[in-house]
Amino acid sequence: MILKDPDPSTATDALSKAGRRAEEQMAFYLRRAFAEAPDVLVFNDLRVERNGEIAQIDHLILHRWGMVIIESKSVTSRVKINEREEWSRYWDGRDRGMASPVLQAKRQADLLRRLLDDHAPDLVGKILGLLQVRFGAMPIDLLVAISDEGVIQRTKKNPLPEVMKADQISERVKQLVAQHRKDSSPLNFKSDTSYTLSVADVDRIRIFLLAKHKPGATNPEPVPVEAQAVEYSMPTTAVTVATPPTDMAAAASGHACRHCASADITVEYGRYGYYFKCGGCEGNTPIKVICSACGSKAKLRKSGPKFWADCGECDGSLLFFENRVG
Repeated sequence: MILKDPDPSTATDALSKAGRRAEEQMAFYLRRAFAEAPDVLVFNDLRVERNGEIAQIDHLILHRWGMVIIESKSVTSRVKINEREEWSRYWDGRDRGMASPVLQAKRQADLLRRLLDDHAPDLVGKILGLLQVRFGAMPIDLLVAISDEGVIQRTKKNPLPEVMKADQISERVKQLVAQHRKDSSPLNFKSDTSYTLSVADVDRIRIFLLAKHKPGATNPEPVPVEAQAVEYSMPTTAVTVATPPTDMAAAASGHACRHCASADITVEYGRYGYYFKCGGCEGNTPIKVICSACGSKAKLRKSGPKFWADCGECDGSLLFFENRVG
């Protein structure tokens, strides 16, 4: 049963659009496999928060014996995974390192498990009416879906079976659900991994997750990163612009000179990387780019007068700043 479709996309650049297509492709496969399966609940594009931390889950499967998290990755050429589980993707004529989607899914699972456990008394019952059931032992399987057109290169020593093509995922989900159902059977005396949710438990968790979903920015021109004015030795808080800005483009971006708060700034490159140069006081403001989607450090990439923020953690890439021309 499909409980949640992907939220409307705000992607404006090629990389983000490709990632969106991969998620929609996986959502299509899940719909085809589970739309009429009442015991397998599918959440697409689920975004939950706990204590200021965000978990952006591409696809979540809920069943009576656990959960499955599916991380979708857009790969149009090839992705390599070495024996140390380090990932690289062939792009723009060469292999480029990328964050491990397996570890990304693990972090999502950890946050989701803690969030559910915070509310365990409201979501699940007690054993014999005495012992509160928790979520620490609930199986959360992790799968990584690579685009159908992508090629996966891995080592025989460490094949990472949880990484597979998108069209293989649904069948693997069915196998996992069947295995957990078998392991949790009262007739299975060999298994020590028994974990079963009641139908009422599943329904409460369903309602809880839908209520906890926090959609991302719906502005068609979202600002995915923020530049913080920082000293070279340690970060400081960004300066709030209190005077009328002298440059409308910079003012709209929210960036300002840390010395005089002027918005008459441009991005330049120096010994320590990219920084803002102020046209008013000629002061320099170092740039620290943080991805607002996942909180990871992002890198600036120059393309003409435009500077794009590329996040290796969540594969986001959106416009950060545009220098004046002329």
